Amino acid sequence: MLAIDAFPGVARDVKLIGTVPQGLPPLRLPAVYWDDLNKLLPLALACFLLGAVETAAIGRMFVARHGGRSMPIRKIWRLLVSNLAAGVGSGFPVSGGTSQSLVNEDAGARTPLSTAFAGVFILVVVLFFSHLLSILPQPVLAAVVLVAVAS
Repeated sequence: MLAIDAFPGVARDVKLIGTVPQGLPPLRLPAVYWDDLNKLLPLALACFLLGAVETAAIGRMFVARHGGRSMPIRKIWRLLVSNLAAGVGSGFPVSGGTSQSLVNEDAGARTPLSTAFAGVFILVVVLFFSHLLSILPQPVLAAVVLVAVAS
């Protein structure tokens, strides 16, 4: 039973998330033509540079807070490989996120392994349980995002 079913008069106009695709998209190279490179390459490089700077900045902040050492060249290579994999897998661009890292730290994470666990959890949901997300009301999704960024 859904919470919406318990309050039929109040919740009749609440929109649900709707169909969520299950599984991973096929791996394939995107169709890019020579004419597109003049338009795409400068923007792609600028976005990559912005992501690299943000990743380096959050890395330095955590090194200053918790000790250790920062290796920006290694991080840039990881970003490059991650973005290439995201492009082949029809994914979103990848970079180190300040808000995501701070939320992760506030939740008690102390190592980057927490991000790997989150990735595995998301993979399991995408592969096996994405159909359950379709019955969630959109305000629930908005509340999850607001609670995550409010602190």
